[in-house]
Amino acid sequence: MRENLFLSQVTKHFIKVFKLVLLILPILLVSIFIHRLSFAFIDHKVMLPAAPIYGMINITPELLEALIQVESSNNPRAYNRYTKARGLTQVTPIAWRELCKHYPSKYSNLNFWEDMVKSQVAREAGTDYLYLLQKILKAKRVPVTLDNLLAAYVWGPSNLATNGLHNAPGVVKNYVAKIKRLAQVND
Repeated sequence: MRENLFLSQVTKHFIKVFKLVLLILPILLVSIFIHRLSFAFIDHKVMLPAAPIYGMINITPELLEALIQVESSNNPRAYNRYTKARGLTQVTPIAWRELCKHYPSKYSNLNFWEDMVKSQVAREAGTDYLYLLQKILKAKRVPVTLDNLLAAYVWGPSNLATNGLHNAPGVVKNYVAKIKRLAQVND
């Protein structure tokens, strides 16, 4: 008798919880669906570039095109299986997270794996990351020069801050020289 009473109370409690879940679940699913749907119609081509801060290196169209040529040979579907970098500007998932953190209204609603193959998104992400790297270099007390900026883009700002450009691998120095040559930038 006691067992039956206990089982009946447990069953009643379970049924109450189950009804509550059935009541809340559709509300939760509908809100998630509406949230996802609200961003489905955003035209990513109208995204504004991050405004350059006074005293920073201006990322010119020529510099960006040179970077794209070196990084991806102008292939929007370029993918590096080691670094997971993708798109025209070969932005890595780590760099993408930084962009989402610093420019949430612009990048948080985009998907790295789907949107970085879009030329406009890749160009803006690469440009914004170059501006963000300048802030990072300043914070790490690394002189913000074009050479240091390009080296940080390919080698990482921490490697540059720790080792300096003079101790960078040859491939990093060649990368910097090639982009500057393609962009026709003089020292």
